Amino acid sequence: MIIAPLEVIWHSPAGRDYPLDQVCLLIEPVEEDWLYECLGCDMYDWLVANASPWPADAQEWVDGNDYDTGDYCTREGVLYASLVDNNPNDPINDAETATWEIPARFGTDACANELWEKYLRPILANKIYQKTLNFTTHKSGPNGLTFLDSNSSFGGQSFRSGNKAELKDYSNSLDTANEILIRNMKRWIDKKLQTNATCTVPISTIPGCGVSGELCNPSLQKRRWGFKY
Repeated sequence: MIIAPLEVIWHSPAGRDYPLDQVCLLIEPVEEDWLYECLGCDMYDWLVANASPWPADAQEWVDGNDYDTGDYCTREGVLYASLVDNNPNDPINDAETATWEIPARFGTDACANELWEKYLRPILANKIYQKTLNFTTHKSGPNGLTFLDSNSSFGGQSFRSGNKAELKDYSNSLDTANEILIRNMKRWIDKKLQTNATCTVPISTIPGCGVSGELCNPSLQKRRWGFKY
């Protein structure tokens, strides 16, 4: 598994209060299914083999705690690693002291990190969030399937669970957002292949990516890519 549950929350429209239970249940099968289908076995296996795992002990930064070199914390959905011992500094206000760094998921591989941060991570976050919506809205218990409803308030406004039509409309909006991201990713890959850019990531093995210039050259628009939304 490459993406972490917290990344799903922070890199999708889920919102920080979205429950993680269904995300944790569905994250691995959804990631595996989409990446294999979209990127192919060689590319997905390369990503899994080269990705640095999300530290299991990473917790939200706590004001007043001191962190030692190599300790991890999260702050507003971003993973940080301490560069010094006895580090009390807030990672998001660390420009002057420079006592924290954001570990890159693929180390020093700039090409892989760009692909991950700009395209794969937000696409996966949206897809996993989308797959959990029904299970979060509809719960099962001693009385079978129940539909959440509430007269409480959120941010001073009343709220209720979305109905079937609203969930479908919202899901369609997530599909549209992912379609945009995937089109942009296709263009990025195509430019890398066209310019022979230095990239250790095996993007040429992605189904359809061997067709150079498809999205950037109108004469090749009729050729089809092997991506699935």
